[in-house]
Amino acid sequence: DLNAIVKRINAIEKVEFVLVLGDLTDYGLQHEYIWAVEALEKLNKPYFTAPGNHDAISNGKSLYRDIFGPDNYTFYFRGYKFLLWNNNKYEYGTSNFQWLEDNLADNSIVASHIPPVLDIHNSQELARWGAIYQKFKILASWHGHRGTTANFTGEKSGVPYYVVARARGKRYTIATINTITHTISYEGCTDICDSIK
Repeated sequence: DLNAIVKRINAIEKVEFVLVLGDLTDYGLQHEYIWAVEALEKLNKPYFTAPGNHDAISNGKSLYRDIFGPDNYTFYFRGYKFLLWNNNKYEYGTSNFQWLEDNLADNSIVASHIPPVLDIHNSQELARWGAIYQKFKILASWHGHRGTTANFTGEKSGVPYYVVARARGKRYTIATINTITHTISYEGCTDICDSIK
């Protein structure tokens, strides 16, 4: 499925880069990482990753860092700051909320594996997450993890969040940022793409 997704994304001229929001592997095994990298290296666009909880199983943590680099990092694109944040609490022992707060700026986009809903994080952690988000004018919060077959959206502390469906079934999402209105539209894709509100 990942190879098919890469092939389709390569054919879409308007896609400028790709974000992979975790769970590149099932069990954090070396051969799974090799398969993922072999597929992603066929992209004709830059790609960025955030670690998922499955990526940290076995020796996955060290393999992820050896292959992709740090767990938390930022980059700028067209005036927007992107934060790739490792918020896999159980596998890494903590979600580094201080790193998130220290690196946020207005018009940031946060991308991590776990969404800001009651799941892995408890209500106190979600409250802290929400308080951090309220300090800044954040454009969006993007996530994976839920393993659903459909994308879903919501809002937490005034910040719109978007959770992508798992890639199985050749699913991917195209996010388009309007740099004039500072809004984002989404298209959920398999064989075709449909607008998502």
